Amino acid sequence: MDLVIPSLPKLPIWPAGRGLVIVEGERADYYNAQGSRPVERSHIDFDNDIVLRRVTDNHYNVLLPSGERDIVRDGDCLFRAVITSWNRGGLKDAMTDAFILELREHVADYISQNWDDFKDFVIQDGVPLAGDSEHRGAVSATSNAGGGAAMEMFHQASRIGKASFIPMLMAQVEALVVPALEAIRGTAFTEKDMHGLAVVLRLVNRTIADAPPAERAEWIERCLQDLFSSDAKHPVSKAEAILAHRNSPALNPVVNELMTFIESTAQQLKGDALARFGQLLGVDIAVDGTDRGIARFFSRESATSGPINQFRARFESLREEFGMSF
Repeated sequence: MDLVIPSLPKLPIWPAGRGLVIVEGERADYYNAQGSRPVERSHIDFDNDIVLRRVTDNHYNVLLPSGERDIVRDGDCLFRAVITSWNRGGLKDAMTDAFILELREHVADYISQNWDDFKDFVIQDGVPLAGDSEHRGAVSATSNAGGGAAMEMFHQASRIGKASFIPMLMAQVEALVVPALEAIRGTAFTEKDMHGLAVVLRLVNRTIADAPPAERAEWIERCLQDLFSSDAKHPVSKAEAILAHRNSPALNPVVNELMTFIESTAQQLKGDALARFGQLLGVDIAVDGTDRGIARFFSRESATSGPINQFRARFESLREEFGMSF
């Protein structure tokens, strides 16, 4: 936590103008992008800053203008407290968990990008202060050879959730896609309605990009089953339902992540697997060259006049590159 807490206000996603205050006993420390300093309890801005009380080394509660809010004692306690204070407790559990994952990602990225500021703290005598015995040995063997290898090993070790958490993260997708689809079917929806889903899909795409080949294939298959597949009971896939409204500004972040998944998956799959993906997208030149499902939206758009939006252009580029394989 001595490494994470000072990093949080320096992250690009940290809300502008807010400090982080850690209260412990009679002492309070204020952190922002410029550094840290002690602060008097009477000078704490409870209405604006994120104020946490350190109960123990691994347990933090949130101090709000209305009083103290207890945070569950789990491995995400600090991050959960930050997100709870950040949103004044106004998020559902699934969205809070999604933001926690994103916050951990940004911390790992920050450590990696500023490795010279952290390496002396993290690695002492060739041994990291965090990580399991496997990472400890690997870093010890490589750190003397060059800081880059050691940095990359720690960066990977610090990426909480990168190893194998497909069921957990896809459960978040399933939990968040339901209210998103309900909002789409309603009369109106906002970017706030879609934010949690966009965040989790972004994490899925990042994880797939970083995963080893076997795990990447497992991720792709799970996403295809959960988001792109349909059946008699559900003739329209979740991805198709969302992409049908792709021109809504509120859906832009979600559609962008779905398009990123489509593009990266088309790059990864070969042969029969790629042909199956083409069928799920509705692009199948073996069926009279007729587009269906997702592809028909872009085909209809292509037949109309007017400027080409980015999603249509990306889909057409995909077809040019992989159309013959489909």
